[in-house]
Amino acid sequence: MSKPIIHTNLFHSNDEFVPIPPRKPLFEDFNLTEKKYEDIKNKIKSYNERIAFYENRYKGLRDIFGLSFISIIIAIAFVVNFKLIKYPVIQVLIITFIFSGILFVIIEKQFSFMKRYAKNKVNNLQIPPSEHELKLLENYEESINTYKLNYDKYEWELSEFNRNTKAQQSEYWFLLNGWNFESQFEKILIKNGFITYKTSGSSDGGIDIFATKDKVQFAIQCKAHKNQIGPSVIRDLYGAMNHNNIKNGILVNLGGFTKGVIKFAKDKSIILLDINDVIELHVGKKTLWKF
Repeated sequence: MSKPIIHTNLFHSNDEFVPIPPRKPLFEDFNLTEKKYEDIKNKIKSYNERIAFYENRYKGLRDIFGLSFISIIIAIAFVVNFKLIKYPVIQVLIITFIFSGILFVIIEKQFSFMKRYAKNKVNNLQIPPSEHELKLLENYEESINTYKLNYDKYEWELSEFNRNTKAQQSEYWFLLNGWNFESQFEKILIKNGFITYKTSGSSDGGIDIFATKDKVQFAIQCKAHKNQIGPSVIRDLYGAMNHNNIKNGILVNLGGFTKGVIKFAKDKSIILLDINDVIELHVGKKTLWKF
C-alpha cells in the first residue's frame, strides 16, 4: 500500500531483528538439587508429624497433670484456711480455683510440658534432623524463594513472548476491539521510547493518544476497522492537531485507507499505518521515530 509523502522519516528498518524466547530457570542455576531438597524437607516434615502424634497421644497426661495440680493447690489452700485464716469455704474454693488455673496456664506456656515430652520421645527414636540439615534447609528455602521469583518472571516473559508471536499474524489484531487496539498500539509507542497519554474514548476529539519524545509531540488516532476508512477520519485528526497546536500526526487503521485519505495526507505531516506496518513495528522489524 502506498504511503503519503511527508517531511519526516518515521520508519527505521531493523531486518536483523529475531525474537528470542525467555530461558526457563533451572534448579541448578541456584545451587539446588530438587531431590536433596525434598529429602531434607520430608525428614523435617516426618519429625514434626511425629512430635504432633505424641503430643496428641499423650495430651491426656497434660489434662491429668493439670487437674492434679489444681486439686493439690485447692487442698493446700483449704488446709491453710482452716488452720490460720478461716475464710468462708466457697470464697476460698473460688479464689483458689481461679488462681491455680491461671498459674497452670502460665506454667504450661512457659515450660511447654507436652511439647518437651513429645520432643524427648521423638529424639529417643534418633530421627531429628541435624543442625547441618536444618541450616542446609534454611539455605535451600532462601534459594527456593529466589528460584520462584525468577520462575514467575519467566512465566510472565513467556506469556508475553507467546502473545508477541501471535501478534505477528493479522488475525490477532483484527480480533481486538477499538479500545484494546489503542492500548496495544500505545505499548508499541512506549517500546519506541515515547511518553504517552491515552485519552478517554468519549471525548478524544479526534485524538486517541498524545505521544511525546525528545520534546516532539504527536497526535495519534487509532482505528481497528477491517475495511478502509475515508477522509472524514483524517480530517478530524488534522483539525484536532491544529486545535492542540501539534504538527505531527499518526493515523492507524488495520484495514488501510481510501485514495481520499492518502491524497489528503500527502502534503501534511501525517503518517498512515496499516496492519502490515503495525505488525512490523510490533515485532521490532521497524522502529517508530522522527529523524
